[in-house]
Amino acid sequence: MESTDEGIIVVLRFGNITSIADSNLALVGKEIVKFQSAELIDKNKYKLSNLIRGQEGTKEYQHTAGEKFVLLDDSIISFEVQRGKKFYLKAVTYGDSLENTEVKVINSFSN
Repeated sequence: MESTDEGIIVVLRFGNITSIADSNLALVGKEIVKFQSAELIDKNKYKLSNLIRGQEGTKEYQHTAGEKFVLLDDSIISFEVQRGKKFYLKAVTYGDSLENTEVKVINSFSN
């Protein structure tokens, strides 16, 4: 990720970005931003513009080149877990396999 006066430039490892008003959210570092348009400027490289910062209750941060960028689209999943129960999770990243991914044991919170 890099900053310009007109927006930010990001490189995606996979997928693509489209410009759809009111539905483009991304996590940049620890901040969620909304953007209105995405212009493809090179292979897997997009210029995002018309940014609205500090969305979804996050605060605005100063960012640096190379920071984590996650497009928050329909490929992000969520699921419910019963409180007080242990569950096992394999988070397989792009380019890896289920067999090569370590199982993480997660203890859910209880009230």
